[in-house]
Amino acid sequence: MSFRIIAKRLAISVTFATMLPVINAAQAAQSLTIPQIQGAGSTSSFVGRTVKTRGVVTLVRKVRGDTILYVQDTVGDNDANTSDAISVSVNSPGDIKPGDLVDVEGQVTEVASGANNLSVTSISPAIVKKGGQVTLPAPIVIDEGGRLPPTQAIAGATSRTGIGFFESLEGMRVEIRNAVVTGPTNDHGELWVVGDDGRHATGMNSYGGITATPGDLNPERVQIQLEKPFVDPAAYQLKVGDKIPSVAGVIDYSFGNFELVATNAAAAIPAIYPSTSPLESGPDFLTVGSYNVENLDPKKEVLALVYDKKEIDDDIGDGRFKNIAEHIVSVLGAPDIMALQEIQDNDGAEISDIVAADVTLKTLATAIRDAGGPTYKWIDVPPKDDEEGGQPGGNIRVAFLYQPAKAETIAGKTIRIEDPSFAATRLPLAVSFRIGGKVATVVNVHWSSKGGSDPLYGTVQPPRDGTVAKRSEQARAVQAFLRTLPVEEPVIVVGDFNTFWYEEPLQVLTGGLPAFENLTLRDQAAERFSYNFEGNAQALDHALVSSNASARAEFRTFHVNSLFPEAQQMSDHDPKVVRLRLQN
Repeated sequence: MSFRIIAKRLAISVTFATMLPVINAAQAAQSLTIPQIQGAGSTSSFVGRTVKTRGVVTLVRKVRGDTILYVQDTVGDNDANTSDAISVSVNSPGDIKPGDLVDVEGQVTEVASGANNLSVTSISPAIVKKGGQVTLPAPIVIDEGGRLPPTQAIAGATSRTGIGFFESLEGMRVEIRNAVVTGPTNDHGELWVVGDDGRHATGMNSYGGITATPGDLNPERVQIQLEKPFVDPAAYQLKVGDKIPSVAGVIDYSFGNFELVATNAAAAIPAIYPSTSPLESGPDFLTVGSYNVENLDPKKEVLALVYDKKEIDDDIGDGRFKNIAEHIVSVLGAPDIMALQEIQDNDGAEISDIVAADVTLKTLATAIRDAGGPTYKWIDVPPKDDEEGGQPGGNIRVAFLYQPAKAETIAGKTIRIEDPSFAATRLPLAVSFRIGGKVATVVNVHWSSKGGSDPLYGTVQPPRDGTVAKRSEQARAVQAFLRTLPVEEPVIVVGDFNTFWYEEPLQVLTGGLPAFENLTLRDQAAERFSYNFEGNAQALDHALVSSNASARAEFRTFHVNSLFPEAQQMSDHDPKVVRLRLQN
């Protein structure tokens, strides 16, 4: 995947108001209940009208510099299709606090937090007057004992879709009980859960997560937003499978997702994972590991983020080299060959003419040796400066480490696969190795990122994958290269394909000639994952073996990253290992 700063929110969010006709300033305000203003659709039929309404404040919050009151009708209309709450934008909240009964007057607007995002019905700007204190409405329970969320469709003609479900709760107080974490806490204080211990969810995996499968992107997931002063994210650095007995707050929408802004949460209960043993090598086997090491470089850098916030990128000081080395040695069993993705040049994101990555690779090889592993050599064919995408200045590429005592390179058999479809994308690197008296070729790929695709909960339905056609062309280019290899020699294709196992690019590569098996498919569907995006476990990293060797192959995914909070991850991808029994 592309580097985290872009993927997570590099662009400054701009608030867009729906374009409205000019309204007569003298127009009298219409008195309406909040459910009447919200209506049953995705947008209010009163947009542009000045309204008066009344409700109780359930939350006061700053959102991108604005003060937002979440105001809920004290009675509601008993219609599950209409929300009983609304967001109210005020210039100054004064001493307004949760529990205050307020009269609100202002213009109804639909506000979106970015392009292709859904809008939030709001009264903005608003005049707010206090009218005493009342008891907060009881929260709607999501799942058993309340409203069960849909489990398959994000959007569609039926009202039983993710968008319809969360729209009907917009701004309202809700509670989730026995919440299981399906997406670990990220650096924005976000995590994802399903309620009722996942009993009503589909696609739950053995780690307590929920896996994306064909036609099911799991709308039962609920994004939880943790923020001070309500619930401190530092106290909820949770991994997949951890449980929160109760979490409550209000439903909002931001950056392409509905979210529960948590106002209180019970103490979490940690999950315990089963242990996984490595696939050991030996004289009868060849082991090939694959690891996307997420923009690894040895240079300490200061990265500028939005709003002039600075972030230090220090892979050595943060222990990433050391911990990735320990993964390779202790978890993966020091494979004979390691295919690496997202290796950066020697000065990382510095804008310079440097493209060499020998210091990066040497630093990793040294860390592996210091962790008790073998002495690896490396293979790197540097790209042209700033031509292969990724973090600006980083010159991201794929590379290899290998144990010379087990595998030796063959002169003239290190090839970068070139094709127009790889413009601004990492070129695959194919290397043929001699293992004893036999030859095997390993192809290391990192196809175009899914970055820039439409959000699941957005205005474009179904969401568009902006690079799927490009990745299909990249699959054809790799396939054309594979046809040039000797048919009797085994071939392993590994890496970050940025493609789910059921999507077209992998079908192209495995469905033609020469024949290949995607070893990912040997796992049960719910267990096919190496990445977690917005609470969905996904398979982006794969291992393909030529049909002449697939019967002698086995593989394993090691979940050392995707299950854990972002602050604890050494990468956003999990590594894999293929073990191939050598023919006698």
